[in-house]
Amino acid sequence: MPYFDDDGIAGVICLDVAPKDIYKQINASSLEGRDTIFVLDKNGEVIFSTGKDKNLAPYILNRDLRNDDDKTLAQAARRMVDGEQDIVAIDIDGNKYFLAFSPLKSIGWSFGTLIDKSAIYSFSEETKEDVNEYIGEYAALLESFLFKISLGALVIVMIIFAILFRSSLKESAGFVEPIHGLIDGVQDVAGGNLDKKLDIKTGDEIELLADNFNEMTGKLKTYMATVEKNTADKERAKTELAVATQIQDGMLPKNFPVRDEFNIYASMTPAKEVGGDFYDFYFVDKNHLVLTIADVSGKGITAALFMIMAKTLLKDNILTEGKPENLSDVMRDTNNELCDNNEADMFVTLFTAIIDLSTGEMTFVNAGHNPPFVRRDKKFSALGRAKSPIFGTLPGLNFPATKIQLKDGDAIFMYTDGVTEAMNDKRELFGEKRLQVVLDKLSDADSKKILAEVDAAVKDFVADAKQSDDITMLAFVFRDRA
Repeated sequence: MPYFDDDGIAGVICLDVAPKDIYKQINASSLEGRDTIFVLDKNGEVIFSTGKDKNLAPYILNRDLRNDDDKTLAQAARRMVDGEQDIVAIDIDGNKYFLAFSPLKSIGWSFGTLIDKSAIYSFSEETKEDVNEYIGEYAALLESFLFKISLGALVIVMIIFAILFRSSLKESAGFVEPIHGLIDGVQDVAGGNLDKKLDIKTGDEIELLADNFNEMTGKLKTYMATVEKNTADKERAKTELAVATQIQDGMLPKNFPVRDEFNIYASMTPAKEVGGDFYDFYFVDKNHLVLTIADVSGKGITAALFMIMAKTLLKDNILTEGKPENLSDVMRDTNNELCDNNEADMFVTLFTAIIDLSTGEMTFVNAGHNPPFVRRDKKFSALGRAKSPIFGTLPGLNFPATKIQLKDGDAIFMYTDGVTEAMNDKRELFGEKRLQVVLDKLSDADSKKILAEVDAAVKDFVADAKQSDDITMLAFVFRDRA
């Protein structure tokens, strides 16, 4: 930027920051070489990366990952540029990976880490610690690091301009050297030298800034020492749970589309910080909508990790096959994949359906889950007991699919056993009969109203009793616009 004297432009001031410190932050987070870490800018270009291959190498001009030949990588890149946070399965050159990403909101970039699926399956306990801590902690650290450098640079430039405009060319020679000292001090602190102290005696704003700088570095050093002291095992566990909760919550769809053909609404309330329940809905194409609700055995981190595996594998396989007539095969293949990597002997009950919005035909598989309630002719009734085995128990099992026809105004209410097994202080269960009574009053209600009424009834029944299980619900109302 230029500065001026009475005769016009007197000179130009420039300030740059070397990217080596940013690379240090990125490399510090590496999982011993088992992952590729990168930063994506607003144009979809890789600007920092630990990878050297053609896919994620940094600074390849005009290479927008959103247009990559690998469709799953391109789709993930578009979500990263849009500022989303998620963990998704992608294919790159025929190899399968998990991509975890989180936005750097203050600068409009996105921080991502690419991990081979085999590393996830082989080191599940290590993944539990790395993924939960890695995304939140290092994304926040990198974002804070970049923000502090930018803010420090901006403050220095503003001070330089204020002094230049108030001083003559002769006086400017007296403060160039102190400003260089200030800049060197900022660079030393940015490099990690918190013992740096500035000795500037100019009797003006620069000396005041130097004193404030020294005070800031002292407070920063004290703060970092306090943070290090407080990272005991108990506090670290709380941090991991908080990150896990954020990641799990971020994986559940929150944007419920408003369409003429249907309305949909869902909710999940975990009994602990993280739970094993999940719901999902997404389009295979413009006419086919997938609905899923599931309940993983157990609670806490282990259940949440198994939930991520089950949700990701099922969605990936359904999107690959894409047709209702292939649903049984998709369920069989997904079950086999879960069993291959299920060393903890976890299992999941699951109900999933593909609805043809153009005809109202619903194809579904119930793998040991609570039977949903179906509203037909304004009356709710249970869809029938599960005809398929529980998911993730044994490989080679078959999962037969069933079809029903939905008409205008028909609805599907899906739920986990946290609803019917909600318990009050007398140890009484809410049960299917009470649920039926609530639903019988909702002959014309939309999906959001259905969930609100059931949730209110459960809370009123439980009162002050502690929640014992995850409570997850999803409602869908079909509107025939033919």
